[in-house]
Order: sequence, then C-alpha cells, then structure tokens
Amino acid sequence: MKNFNPVYPKLFLYNRFFSKFYLIQKLHQIFWVFISKFNKNLKPFFSDIDSMKKENYISDLILVNEFHQNKLVDEGISVATDALPIEEHKKFFEICNGFESVLNEDITQAEFYNTFGTKIISSNKEYAPEQLSRMAGHFYSDQAINLSPTLYEWAKELFYFTFGMELPKNKFFIEIISEKSSAKENISKLSRDHIDRFIPATKILYSPKEINKEQSPFVFWKKSHKTNKEKLKWHDNFIRQEISHLKDETNYDQNIWKAQAEKSGFIEEEILCQPNQINLVMTSGLHRRSGFKYTGDYFRHMVFISFYNCIGPKEILKKAFIKK
Repeated sequence: MKNFNPVYPKLFLYNRFFSKFYLIQKLHQIFWVFISKFNKNLKPFFSDIDSMKKENYISDLILVNEFHQNKLVDEGISVATDALPIEEHKKFFEICNGFESVLNEDITQAEFYNTFGTKIISSNKEYAPEQLSRMAGHFYSDQAINLSPTLYEWAKELFYFTFGMELPKNKFFIEIISEKSSAKENISKLSRDHIDRFIPATKILYSPKEINKEQSPFVFWKKSHKTNKEKLKWHDNFIRQEISHLKDETNYDQNIWKAQAEKSGFIEEEILCQPNQINLVMTSGLHRRSGFKYTGDYFRHMVFISFYNCIGPKEILKKAFIKK
C-alpha cells in the first residue's frame, strides 16, 4: 500500500544528521507539545487532569463511551472484555492458530496464504533470533474492515475521541503479530520501557487468545500519559538516554525509567488478557511488552491498530488554530 508511512509527529527526528543532537530533538518536542495544547481534544491529556472539567469530552460515543473516556484521560488505559461478536473473534482466533502452525512448521507460509488470503511477514527478533520466532500479517482498508467491522467501529470512535476527526477509511490498518518463545533464559530484560510520542497518542491492542504471565503480557505505567512540567523534565532524560542508545546500543540504563516512573507516582501494571479483549491505550504513556521471562515454548498473539499514519502535522496545526 502506498504512502503508508507514519506521519503523526514522531518521537524523534530519525535521520543521520538530526538524530544525534539533543537541542534539535528538544525543540522538536517543545514545538509539538505547545501546538497540541491548542487542540480541544488533546488538551484534556495535559496538566493535572483531576482538576479539569470534562467539558471537552465527546461523551456521545457508543463503544468508546464515557467510562472508557474517563479511564483514558485519568489513567491512560481502558479495557473491554468480550469485545467482538463471536464470528469476528473466531476469524482472529483461527488466524492465530494458523500462525502457530507456521511457527511450529506444521504448515508452510504458502499454505497459510491459500487459507487466509494474507501474506506473512516473517521476522525474527534481532536481539534473540534463536529464542524468539515472529510472524506478522497485515490487512488494509476494505480488507481490514471485512475482517472485523466491529473493530473498525472501535477504531473510528477512538480516533474521533482522540483527534475530533473522522478516521480515513483508506488508512485503516490491522496488524496481527504472533511470536513463539523457545527461550532457554529470561529474555524479558531485552524489552525496554518507552513512549511512542511526546504528544497524546492512542492505540488499540486486541487479544484473540489469552495472554497470561508466561506469554509476555503488555505492561503500562498508569498516569504516565499526562503531560505536565514534571513530565517534560523527565522527557529531557529520556531524550538524552535515547540519543546515547542511538550512538551505542549497549549504552542504555534499563533501570533508570523504573526509578523515575515510581518517583513520579506512576503505577506499573501487567495487563493480562482474556480471549476477545480490547485494550485502549495512551501510547504517549510509558509502556513495554514484558518479554518472555519463563523458559520453554510459549505463544503470544496480539492485534494492533495505530493511527500514526492517519493524521499528519498539517491536520494537527489546522485543528489547533482554525476553529469552527
């Protein structure tokens, strides 16, 4: 699919020249944080939310209703169980079973494609290719909508709640990722806490199958999504640490974020998933996938819907300064 690059202002300006300069990255951050404060939809995710009125909320949505809206604004994450109709859940369940069969080498990728009509993108994790096998399937626009009309409705409402705009149908995108761990050691240490964007950002994580403690569950630091002066100072250290990591991948302090997060009053929580569960997540908050910390063979299946390709700098600037 053409023009499917992330255009929502990136966390970092990744190119050979800009990526190594702290001041440039800091100015990039300050500019977009400043712009976002003028957007009435993004504004509730700034400062002390407890003291803010709820007048900017869009509370007439059916799926992303007032309960989920409050959770997203106050904590940065909200969970919905039994989220999809049985037939739609069954489709994802069967695709995940197909991925398992490929990862177990019971069927070939060609046989999977003949059955499910989507190509497999196979990519072992660079950090542990001998211990972690990975498969991904991509569905775009009409193909994605046909796969799950209900998930499309969830996505439209979350996008509208976040940005106050209609989700472009031709940019709706579903990614299914399945991983098989054959870990002989604890490889959870290879998963790093991070944030996706400096300014408010949302994502949908859907679990067709159960994800328990052994299956590398998602971890989110509740309340870490709120943007205020304290968080911007914390961002300074984050920028410096990431730039240092870009220069030398071995130069990264894994423990610095936990200490800083706990000091800031963030609450770390493993999000265990039931089958057919949707997690609405503010990915501008601190998060990670926990990594496989138990030895043996385990599978992890997750469906991702992100909006970084659906809105660009021009739209954010327009929403901030052109009032209708």
